[in-house]
Amino acid sequence: MASDEETILLHVVVKDSDDEAANEQQPRGSEKSSTLEYVTCACPVRSVVVFLDRAEVCRTVEAQIESKGGHEILLKSLPSTIDEESIRVEGLGAGVSITEVAFLKREEKSEPLSSPEDDADRDEKEDEVEKQKASLKTLRGEKEAVTGQLLRIEKQRTALNEFADNIVVQAKGHHLKELVSQDSLDGIRRFYEMHEQQSAALDKEMLELTEKEKDLEEKIDIAEKELKKRQVTPRSDVKEIRELSILLHAEERGPVELHVSYVVSNAKWSPTYDIRVDSTNKEMQIVYFGIIEQSTGEDWKDAKLSLSTALPSVGGSAPELSTKHLKFYVPAAVNSSFAFSKSVKRFNLGGSFRRKKKKALVRRSVDTDSEEEIQIPQAAVIEGITSTTYEIEHKSTIPSDKKGHKVSVAVIPMKPEFKHETVPRLAAHAFLKASAKNKSQYAFLPGQANVFLDGNFVTKSYLNANSPGEDFECSLGADPAVKVTYTPFRTYHGHAGSIMTKSSLVTYTQSIKIHNGRPDECKIKVSDQLPRSTEEKIKVKLVEPEIQKADHGVQPNPRMNESNNIEWQLSIKKGDTRELAFKYSVESPLNKEVEERTVPPPKSR
Repeated sequence: MASDEETILLHVVVKDSDDEAANEQQPRGSEKSSTLEYVTCACPVRSVVVFLDRAEVCRTVEAQIESKGGHEILLKSLPSTIDEESIRVEGLGAGVSITEVAFLKREEKSEPLSSPEDDADRDEKEDEVEKQKASLKTLRGEKEAVTGQLLRIEKQRTALNEFADNIVVQAKGHHLKELVSQDSLDGIRRFYEMHEQQSAALDKEMLELTEKEKDLEEKIDIAEKELKKRQVTPRSDVKEIRELSILLHAEERGPVELHVSYVVSNAKWSPTYDIRVDSTNKEMQIVYFGIIEQSTGEDWKDAKLSLSTALPSVGGSAPELSTKHLKFYVPAAVNSSFAFSKSVKRFNLGGSFRRKKKKALVRRSVDTDSEEEIQIPQAAVIEGITSTTYEIEHKSTIPSDKKGHKVSVAVIPMKPEFKHETVPRLAAHAFLKASAKNKSQYAFLPGQANVFLDGNFVTKSYLNANSPGEDFECSLGADPAVKVTYTPFRTYHGHAGSIMTKSSLVTYTQSIKIHNGRPDECKIKVSDQLPRSTEEKIKVKLVEPEIQKADHGVQPNPRMNESNNIEWQLSIKKGDTRELAFKYSVESPLNKEVEERTVPPPKSR
């Protein structure tokens, strides 16, 4: 006889409609003395663990065994989003053992739900869809023909230009007397007239075809959207039935409690945060929320929720400077082909659930004035080897409506260091940043954050991934008390080199002013962009400020970072103003045009 606390876990055998005949011959049918049927959604939800891309649901099935021998528990109407390989069944009951668990999948013919009038309307819509598909096919054929014409014209232009180049090469091998003869001059003139006429005709035809191709692309886009709207759901009188058969063997009468767990798709959670800053006390709180969204086909009523980090993946922030490269200008060639890229999403579902719990502290909110402040529940933290699970304190109901439902995870107090950052070339504002160490037991996942300063909403920010014990930074928006003035560049044109090697020299000068209107000292990082040459004959020289070499590993101030940009670290007392001078020159050959190309900054945050 099994103990009341004994837990039995069996794997699931998956069977489909082809096995029905064979099932009649199995001992399963002959051994059972009764079958108790349950609808899955009517069984209470014991717990739900929500991952970043799915969820594990555990439901409780309570049954009363009235006689000794074999019995079947049939769980009907399982959701279509279920992962049949993930089903687990555990049981508690005196003298009861689980002998078999089988997932049954079969098709069943359903009664027609539509009237003859509905069928006629459906047929009409299907005819419209077929006409739309034919029209779309015609448009795509026309576009392919135009694209082919463009490619042929491009080849004609290339051949014409190569022929002209060959004539010039051949002419270089003849004497001047032969070239200036009347016949030669007439031939060259006739050729260039023909070249001009042919080039103009080809350019005109290419322009017309390019416009036609663009027009066809727009028509195809409209036709595809229209076809998507008109798509009719395929007619089907057959529905797929999913059931779970659990066979029990009882030594005596009595109650049985089964815990049925399974993983479903179309469920996820994502983090969101409130960052609350108290400027008077130099304190900050991060209020951690989870947004749960699910459309699994079943509601989770009064469920004990847990949020798992088992799939660990900007307004108000200072913009990042890109790297500016200088190179010689090269006219772009006409190219009618296009490149497409595909993005692939990958996931890794891991982590276990039976781990040591840590008790979380309950903190008070900083932006209420009542004597007894309302406390936000703290989730218990269960640490795993590769993930963390947060057990939400109160039960919640999450309907299958594909809408976001917010639950509280924790309130995390911090003592941050505040500093400013400005990139005046892109935004003439000083952005306040907070840096601190995550001394809590909560891991931050990347997510949006609402920033509140002294109880007032100021901006939206973004919190990056951060583990317990790690340092992190978050942006708190622009600080109006710190004024940044960025005057336009002054440009001076001149020449460099000797008479034989004269080159163009352009000098750029810039002034940056920063005024601290705060009641305390302001620490601020200022960044500006120094172009980087990718050509040997383009020389960029920094005139001001002067960059010193690193002294025993200590970075100079100002310094040049890995993106070739200049950074100043300043401490400005209250009421003071600092002015920075920035000056550089660009030297290049006189007969070459220099173009700028911007390279995105490295993703450091």
